[in-house]
Amino acid sequence: MLYRQRAFLDFLDESNLIETEPRANAAEIDAAGAFIGNWDGDRLTLAAWPDPIKLAHYVLVTAGAPMRVRPGDNVSVGTHVAPLGGPDIRPAYEELLTEIGSQPLTIEPFDAYMRYEDLHPFMDGNGRSGRLLWLWHVLRRNDAWTTLVKTQGFLRVFHYMTFEYRDRMRMRGLKR
Repeated sequence: MLYRQRAFLDFLDESNLIETEPRANAAEIDAAGAFIGNWDGDRLTLAAWPDPIKLAHYVLVTAGAPMRVRPGDNVSVGTHVAPLGGPDIRPAYEELLTEIGSQPLTIEPFDAYMRYEDLHPFMDGNGRSGRLLWLWHVLRRNDAWTTLVKTQGFLRVFHYMTFEYRDRMRMRGLKR
């Protein structure tokens, strides 16, 4: 297997492990690859912008979860309580992905990831789809395959430290 493809598959597998899910299957890999861009051998042409439909498709394939568009579609994870489900979720989701895809870059990958996870647009699968969105954003900044390889093992720590940081900021009265 080629270097970039192996790094991508390792990323997906580690992202699944964080959620105690099995290794990525062929359907998940295809859906994630369609969101990230187009592969030609070991060369990736990154998608021009983060397509909300392709990301939603990835969530359906990995978690079978719909978007939280009905009143009462509420979720909480640990100490985090996401905004109430309902008709405001889809526009907020699309607006965030538009901002992430803007030129010039107006939002850093870490901040984009935190805002996505805070919104929690789907009933399930937000962690994996958020990390996939973070990967797209990092690669967009600098085709950072060495960064991707270095994320193996780091990804789990990054995921949990992110939420600890958010909780500490909220306890101090700061919103990030």
